[in-house]
Amino acid sequence: MRKLVSIILSLLLCGVLSDAQTTVYTYDKTKGKERAKVVWKETVTPIGKDVVLKDGSKTYTQSIGPDDATVKWHYVNTANGTDYTVVFNGDTYRIKGKVKGKAIDKEEHTSGYPWCQNISVKGGPLLKKNGQKLTYECIRPDTGGLQRMVATNVGTTTMGGIAVNDLKVTPAGALSKMWSCHDFCDASTGVLVKFQAVEGIPGTPETVWILEK
Repeated sequence: MRKLVSIILSLLLCGVLSDAQTTVYTYDKTKGKERAKVVWKETVTPIGKDVVLKDGSKTYTQSIGPDDATVKWHYVNTANGTDYTVVFNGDTYRIKGKVKGKAIDKEEHTSGYPWCQNISVKGGPLLKKNGQKLTYECIRPDTGGLQRMVATNVGTTTMGGIAVNDLKVTPAGALSKMWSCHDFCDASTGVLVKFQAVEGIPGTPETVWILEK
């Protein structure tokens, strides 16, 4: 009987510890008159962290290694028939699945920059390691192509009584003048507090995420 109680208590304790390893963040999303919720779930793993981001018809799932860089990414958009996986091995990205209903199976080679699929996830820690500016690589969700990006800490401000770093993110090179977004991350924890960007052609309403308290 004592042994059985011990086993049950051990299982319950494992369950509590397991739950404590997962953190969920919910964001209020606005785009013009549109309103929605974005849910971001982080789970600690033996080698780093798994992050699942759900934004309407889109689901982004990535595994992050001990160096804070992405090692695997899975993207699904049920609205346009996109479902593919990217795995990084050595110096090669293996991309396989479907993009807008069409099969994709290809390799892309790194230029030596870290893979950070969503800079909002690990932008704070990565910038601390690399200074005020970070050049990194990511996969474009809409095409499955490799894109070089630049994140710059343009300053610290205050939101809701906490200090946040304003990370300006742009494509590298000449495209930097065509598009940018801002990730406001808690200066002490690195958690994304606010995101803002124009996701579309000129004239498209700005998209804003605000972390729920």
